[in-house]
Amino acid sequence: MFDFIAEIGSSFPWIYRGWLYIVLKTYRDDMKYYYKKHNKGSIYLVFDVFMSIAFMMFELYIVIYVLK
Repeated sequence: MFDFIAEIGSSFPWIYRGWLYIVLKTYRDDMKYYYKKHNKGSIYLVFDVFMSIAFMMFELYIVIYVLK
């Protein structure tokens, strides 16, 4: 079971990005610097933020569903 969770976590960065952004100030600063430095465009930024939030909501849904 833990191997499965580890494989999913290493496959999609959106699975852990949202939580890191909320919890760690250094990660927030690093991401702001990354977006500013690489200038990937606003479409990429919006997509990245949307996917991070979507995966966070999905993870919360799964946890709540399992705990019921």
